Amino acid sequence: LPPGFDVVGPAGSGTFCDVWQLRGLKSKTSCAFKRLRNEWRGNAAARVTLADVYAQSKRWSDAVALYQEMVQADSQNARLWNNYGAALTETGQHAQAIAALETAVRLDPKFKEAWINLGNTYQRTGDSARAAAAFANAKS
Repeated sequence: LPPGFDVVGPAGSGTFCDVWQLRGLKSKTSCAFKRLRNEWRGNAAARVTLADVYAQSKRWSDAVALYQEMVQADSQNARLWNNYGAALTETGQHAQAIAALETAVRLDPKFKEAWINLGNTYQRTGDSARAAAAFANAKS
């Protein structure tokens, strides 16, 4: 370790992320996400925001894990099911994505974004008939 550092960072006041960053093992962004995730553990709204940030950053596996926790805690939230399904689609978990997106549109049949995501997922699986039906529902 560099002079002035111990196993928890500079002068004993940092974190393992500080040490990992010095060694080039972790990015600053990755450590920031980890800190936020830990700090926001009990705050549902903040955790949804963090999951959304993961998704916008294309950190799909992290988004999936957090959305999964959130839909278990709030199973009647169509937006969460939609976002969970979209993240699952991006990780190639199409069967699970379809189930999540179908839950989203069952909870809110007028949720156009969920219908579009469902259609896109069906397209990725080669099911053009179901994709067309989902896209038609998005227009109505």
